Amino acid sequence: MNDTFCEFCQGKLPKKLALEDIFAWRPLNTPYICSDCFEAWLQIQDMDQSHRCKACHRILKSGGEADYCQDCLRWLDTYPSYYLRHHYLFAYTDMFRDWLFRYKYHGDIYLGQLLKGPLEHALKVYRSYSFIILPSSPTSLSQRNFHPVGHLLDLVKQPYCIPFDYQGDGRKQARKSRQERLKLSQPFVLNQSGIDFIKAHEKIIFFDDVYTTGTTLLSAKRAMIETPYFTDKHELISLSLVRE
Repeated sequence: MNDTFCEFCQGKLPKKLALEDIFAWRPLNTPYICSDCFEAWLQIQDMDQSHRCKACHRILKSGGEADYCQDCLRWLDTYPSYYLRHHYLFAYTDMFRDWLFRYKYHGDIYLGQLLKGPLEHALKVYRSYSFIILPSSPTSLSQRNFHPVGHLLDLVKQPYCIPFDYQGDGRKQARKSRQERLKLSQPFVLNQSGIDFIKAHEKIIFFDDVYTTGTTLLSAKRAMIETPYFTDKHELISLSLVRE
């Protein structure tokens, strides 16, 4: 059996095989990360922790902002507060940023397996919600050949819908400046799957990978809330892996 090494520190990983693994005649679930790197890479966030933005739960500077971060204060001039309801699961550490870059932009799709167990556990809190994700631009989809967010939900067997057709400019969000994101026009159009989804589900959650300024998710929420199919009975929140 070949040696395996940690994806982050390149340290050699111990081989621990259970008896059922030896006789199962199936591919082994290789551990790609050592315990030390795992602790540094993935830090679960407590949304009940104090000193967080009331809307997006970003950690606020002690003695600085009162109830909202600067992004959400800006959005409150445009949107009602219920548009801004957002949670995130993990801290945006340097190692998580490296993992996301390799997984999403280098196409190292196998790295999604690292998040399978933690994501399964974290999403238990949101079992009562029906999941939707944003469409990738045709350019991004053709370059990656997979949907990064959809693939993670597939790994944990979480059903989801893509309720919009994409009509953006095709440029990746990560390559846009903060000012460009804030000025983003409506890139989403509700499709028939989205209409059927709204009619069938009242508790809906947008799931995404990174929350930066909130522009993209707020555009998607607006595209859904402003349709005649969205009523007072509906609840709509958003959730991301990390908050930048």
